[in-house]
Amino acid sequence: MAGKFEEALNNQQKVILFWYPKDFTFVCPTELHAFQAALPDFEKRNTIVIGASCDTNEVHFAWLNTA
Repeated sequence: MAGKFEEALNNQQKVILFWYPKDFTFVCPTELHAFQAALPDFEKRNTIVIGASCDTNEVHFAWLNTA
């Protein structure tokens, strides 16, 4: 994530940094899909989106492999 944030600062981009509760919850995919669908609009506005949660890398990996 540090690389993306530094890249945004160097390119004078805006940053939306959001946290989601946890993987494997109902809210998580709903919010993530909404941000994913809106990415082209954010890019047009010179904005990057970074999402974060408190889950471990192992949990993220397991969650990604269930899709």
